[in-house]
Amino acid sequence: MAKLKVTDFKKVGEGIRLERLKQKLSRESLGAKIGISGATIANIENNSEKALYKNIVAIVEALNINLEDISY
Repeated sequence: MAKLKVTDFKKVGEGIRLERLKQKLSRESLGAKIGISGATIANIENNSEKALYKNIVAIVEALNINLEDISY
């Protein structure tokens, strides 16, 4: 996956949330897949904290989606 500059964290968080719900995953189960807490997933989805790029990449890989699809 090519490294993208993520500038719209709100849009990325919304895209992650929508895809997670579509796949019927809880925040906790998604977090467990990649080794972060459900609370961290919630913070990313709600744009409460700026996400680490490595966490965003891990999330989109776990969801089997492309970052490009949710970051623009």
